[in-house]
Amino acid sequence: VTCYAVAAALDESEAGYVSNLIGDGLVPLTSAHGQHKQEEFHLQIPEVQRWTGYDMHHLDLLDRAEVYAQLRTWLED
Repeated sequence: VTCYAVAAALDESEAGYVSNLIGDGLVPLTSAHGQHKQEEFHLQIPEVQRWTGYDMHHLDLLDRAEVYAQLRTWLED
């Protein structure tokens, strides 16, 4: 099964530390991308199949134009 991950992050910090830690205020960025420290829980989604929208909250994923554009790009392939 081909999997994709769409995530949101409240902030885009230089090192990514803040975004990775707090993500969208609901789910950490790594979790949203299916990444886990334990190999058996790691979803192995390739980087080209993961997308992050910055300066967005979790619910912004539902109606933001840039999210739609990314989904459309993936689906057109």
